[in-house]
Formats: sequence, C-alpha cells, structure tokens
Amino acid sequence: MKYRKSLLAVVMAAAMQLPMTASAADAPAMPAMDGWAKGMGDWMTAMTNPQMMNSMMGMVDPKVWTPWVTAMTDPKMMAAMMQMADPKVWTPWINSMTDPKMINSMMAMADPKVWTPWINTMTDPKMINSMIAMGDPKVWTPFITAMTDPKMINSMMSVVDPKVWTPWLTTMTDPKFMNSMMGIVDPKVWTPWITAMTDPKLMNSMMAMVDPKMWTPWINAMTDPKMIDGMMKMADPKVWTPWMNAMVDPKMMEAMFKMADPAIWTPWMNAMTDPKLMNSMMGMVDPKVWMPWMTAMTDPKLINGMMQFMSPEVMNQWVGAMTSPQMMDAMMKMMNPAIMVQMMNAMAVAMSGMPKAAEDMNKSMTGAAAGTAQAGVKAATSGAKAGAKAGTDAAKAGAGAASGKK
Repeated sequence: MKYRKSLLAVVMAAAMQLPMTASAADAPAMPAMDGWAKGMGDWMTAMTNPQMMNSMMGMVDPKVWTPWVTAMTDPKMMAAMMQMADPKVWTPWINSMTDPKMINSMMAMADPKVWTPWINTMTDPKMINSMIAMGDPKVWTPFITAMTDPKMINSMMSVVDPKVWTPWLTTMTDPKFMNSMMGIVDPKVWTPWITAMTDPKLMNSMMAMVDPKMWTPWINAMTDPKMIDGMMKMADPKVWTPWMNAMVDPKMMEAMFKMADPAIWTPWMNAMTDPKLMNSMMGMVDPKVWMPWMTAMTDPKLINGMMQFMSPEVMNQWVGAMTSPQMMDAMMKMMNPAIMVQMMNAMAVAMSGMPKAAEDMNKSMTGAAAGTAQAGVKAATSGAKAGAKAGTDAAKAGAGAASGKK
C-alpha cells in the first residue's frame, strides 16, 4: 500500500512538471534590457548616497515637522474638522449618491454593451504591438541614463536641502496662517455650498447627464475602427523616437541641470517665505474676504442659472453635435498620421535649438533673480492690499444690487 502511494505521488509530480516545462519553452522571450540594469544600478547608488540620505533625514527632522503636527492637533483645528464631519453636512450628499435613480444610471453605464467595444480595441493585436514597441528599452534607456547622471543627482540633492525648505515649512505652520485656514474650514462657510450641490434639481440634472443614451454615441465614436487606426499610427515609435532623442540630448540635459541650480531658485524661495508676503497672503485668505464670494456662489438664483445650463436638453444637443459623423470625420482628418508626423518632426527640430535658449535664459535669470524677488514681494504686498479692498467693495456693491433687485 505504501509503495502504491509513493508511486502515485511520483507520477503526479511528473505530470505537474510536464506542462510547466512546455509552457516555459513556449513563452515569448523578453527583449534585452541593454542599459536598463546599469541605469537602475546608478539610480540606486545615487539614492543611497550619504549626502542624499542626510538631506532626506534632515527633512524628517522632528524640529521641522513638530510645528505642523502641533498645528494639526490644535483643539480649534480639531473642532473645525469635527464640525465638517457632522452627519448633518454629509448626509444629504450621501443620500443623493445612493438615490436609486443615480445607482441605476451608474449600473447602466457599466453595461458590457457599452464597454466591450473599448476593451476589444485595447486588446487588439495592433494596439498591443504598438504599446510593446513603445516600451522597448532602446526608447527609454537614454532617458533613464540622463536621469541618473551625477549632475542631475547633485542638482536634486541641492534642491532638497533643509536650508531651502525649512523657511517654507515654518511659514506654513505659523499660528496666524493656521488661524486663517481654520476660519476657511468653518462649516458656516461650506454648508451653503454643500446644500446647493445636493439640491434635488441639480442631482436630477446630473443623473440625466450620466444617462447611457448620452454617452453611448461618444464611446461608439471613440472605438470607431478609423479612429483606432489613426491612434495606433500616432503611437508608432518612429513618430516619438525623434522627440525622445531631443529630450535626452546632452545639451538639453545640461541646460536643465543649470535651471535646477539652487543659486537660481533660492532667491525665489526666500521671497515666497518673506514675512511681508506671507502676511499679505494670510490677509487674502481671511474669511471676511471670501464669505461674500461664497454667499454669492451659493445664491439660489445663481444655482438655478447653472442648472439651466446643465439641462439634459442642452447637453444632449452638445453631445449629439460632438459625436455626429461629420464631426468625427473632421477630427479623424485632423489626426491624419502624415500631418502629425510632419508636426512631430518640426517639433524635434525646434527642440534641437532649445538648449541654447535655455542657456541664455539661465544667464539672464541668475543675474535678475534677487532683484526680481524683492520687487515681487513689494508688488505682491500692494496687490494683496488692493485686491482685498476691491473684493470687499465688490461684495458690498453686489449685496446692495441684490437687495435693490428684491
């Protein structure tokens, strides 16, 4: 009996091995990875560089994040967030989303008759071959090599230096700024908007918009054989390779490295974190400035006007026009591969001249960065004051006009 069991086990093991061996022999061979292994190795080496690791560890320093965590756990902030999560605020929205009409419309959209043509197109052998050709390592290896260039890595490590980002984080966790943000998330500000969005009339219009009768013609047009053939020709590597080559040109990469120089970006970061600019920005996010705007946007008259624009009758005409045979034929003629190839070739030629333009831009930016930053702070401060005053005046004028119409 034991001998029979052992023999049966051997036979079953051999039978399981046969199809696996055959399938392994029949499996298509993967394309050679060429320089991918080296490129990924260089990337891993760069990411584990001590300088990169030190910069990343500096970013996660408790001194940097503690103020943010403290602000987020402030009782006022928590109270505001809990009020936003009040069931009274979200229940109408949930009820609308679970309305039988909405569910039926969504289920109709998931009908296999609607999606089967699209799936058939995506699994068409021609489409698959085009996608495989696009994934050829020969196309992407130059890009990966450029991204793992030591100059690029050094530029990236300079950008993530804590000295650059710490002022920004400090400003974002400023108590004045946090108070302004908490005022913005006040339920009194958002409740009217949510109420308007869950209005039965608006929900009915939205449900009519997702009716399969409206979208089926569009999907049929997008899965038309002529349209698919045009798209597959557009995905031909011969069209995209010149563009990729231009993007990974050494001259272009060197120009991009210079653009990422901290000397260019540090003055901008300093200007953005200047206390004067931050004070102006905090004044702009004051709830007193935005409340009139929110009130106007949630006015019943405005909502009714918007719902009329979203009327199924109006949108039906639009969708019908966009999916008409004449429109689709015109679009397919516009997507003629011969025309697009000429355009792509012209763009590739233009790309060859971009390194010099980028280098000239670097020279001009390096000299003018500091002066522009200071001027930007002054302009932003005065602009913020003027904008806040203009917003208040406009709100008062709008309120007066609304009361006059009544």
